Amino acid sequence: MTCINAKLIQLDGYSRVRYLGEPIYLHRKVYHETHGTFPEVVHHTCNNKSCVNPEHLVASTLEEHSRNHHIGLKTKLKKFCKHGHEFTEENTYIQVLPDGKEKRGCRSCQKRYNKEGRLKMAGIRTIKLLVEGRR
Repeated sequence: MTCINAKLIQLDGYSRVRYLGEPIYLHRKVYHETHGTFPEVVHHTCNNKSCVNPEHLVASTLEEHSRNHHIGLKTKLKKFCKHGHEFTEENTYIQVLPDGKEKRGCRSCQKRYNKEGRLKMAGIRTIKLLVEGRR
């Protein structure tokens, strides 16, 4: 089923209404009216913040929701790293950061970075630059 987009959307992409005198996200109110509860988090399965289609809204915990969004949608849609290497299954790694978020990286770039670091530690980079007439 297709998304049902709210009419009044805020700058952050969500729509808000008043419920019992307090501002609340419209998609949370729709979930409450459909299911009778307010879960910790209401997740959009369509990844469309302005969608209020009850079929696209599921209850979630904060932990599950963070896991679903561990890599941002913009990043997921990127096909190539900033140096032009394609993000394939073989050329991509996932790094878990100290805050629990995950970061996608390019194996080709990481290999080059590691090699340059080892050479620099061995003093080879300095010699190469001096031979080329650079410092």
